[in-house]
Amino acid sequence: MIEKMLKTIKRENLIQKGDKIVVAVSGGPDSVAMLHALYSLKDYDLTLYVCHLNHNYRGEASDGDAAYVKVLADSLNLESFIFSEDIEAFSKAKKLSFEEGARERRYALFDLVKEKTGANKIAVAQNMNDQAETLLMRLFRGSGLEGLTSIKYQRDHIIRPVLECSRTSIEEYCKDHDLKTRTDHTNFETDYTRNKIRLELLPYIKDHFNPNIVESLYQTSDLLKEDLNFIEKHVNQIYAELDNKILVEALPKDRAILSRLIRKIVENETGSLKGVSFDQINRVILLLDMPHGNKVSIRDLIFQKSYDQLIYYKTDKDLSSDVLREDKPFEGKFGSVFIGQGGIRIDADKVKGQLYVRTRRPGDKFKPLGMKGRKKLKDFFIDLKIPAHERDQIYLVCDDENIIWVVGYRMNEDYKVTSYTTKELHLSFKSI
Repeated sequence: MIEKMLKTIKRENLIQKGDKIVVAVSGGPDSVAMLHALYSLKDYDLTLYVCHLNHNYRGEASDGDAAYVKVLADSLNLESFIFSEDIEAFSKAKKLSFEEGARERRYALFDLVKEKTGANKIAVAQNMNDQAETLLMRLFRGSGLEGLTSIKYQRDHIIRPVLECSRTSIEEYCKDHDLKTRTDHTNFETDYTRNKIRLELLPYIKDHFNPNIVESLYQTSDLLKEDLNFIEKHVNQIYAELDNKILVEALPKDRAILSRLIRKIVENETGSLKGVSFDQINRVILLLDMPHGNKVSIRDLIFQKSYDQLIYYKTDKDLSSDVLREDKPFEGKFGSVFIGQGGIRIDADKVKGQLYVRTRRPGDKFKPLGMKGRKKLKDFFIDLKIPAHERDQIYLVCDDENIIWVVGYRMNEDYKVTSYTTKELHLSFKSI
């Protein structure tokens, strides 16, 4: 086992000399063997911290597990952190299954110990059998590459040094080193899907189809992982060039890339993909062929078809946080003329009263430069294909009667400088 673990550590660059590692230890063979093996890597000069959560689910047996882990840590002269919580009550309060609640609390406590000790990594003892069982569970439920390759050697600061080790080799390691591990009897109850796969399905496949089914499934997952890594690299390159607007014609035509790009956007904008379904991603893809204005929401993220673009924005984002909601005097200045968004020239004598800056209001109209008649501001924005969610962010320079300048787009025809102008006002815009 230790040879396999070392091979994984070196190939995946999981551990460096001098690392400080929080080791998750349940008391079972997998985690005990991992702790013992990491402890034996003297050349790496590791500092190890043992972390255990007593779920209080099996009464005296759970207490015995906690006591065993404490004694084991003390025998290796390692600092230990033993927690005890009512995970059943926690899971019910959060409307999670017991397994989900236990996992959430374990990882939260691992992170807590990591911060407290100044450790830089957390080691968990998922192994080859776990990977095989997970692949089958996800396959039965329906899953893409991400689900079928869900257990990775490393995710952020979480490392899995024994992922390539089979449960059989781990148990042999424990026997060879006289490690008296604890047995969780719930592992032999077939109430849980994973246990049914472990205790019934995999043995049946071994006996009737493939005696090396665990290794075969693990190899399949590893091959799929290579394909996924290639695709993700390509998706990341595309994502790095995006803002919140994408020309529809510039989007990837390949559905495998397109769906993952949308998933990437959702994950980065909302912080997670938890609970995001295939149907939600598919509805965003279908949005591309819909008319202007159609929307799809995923959590607090809105995808919207806007003319020839796909735009996305947060619903809880104050789209006008930098916009002046009340009329305030405009900081105009005389000086150099800036053409375009930077500034304009107007006939100062045509200004009626005070200059102000504001955002749009219902019924706004003005006469765009080059036109003879007045136009609704809303129609002006539509003609320019300005997305609806951006229109409240556009500043308007006004006097007491008219919109003089739609900043960044067009000034008012009635205020332009002509041969009859005797005094020019040069306006440049600065957000205040």
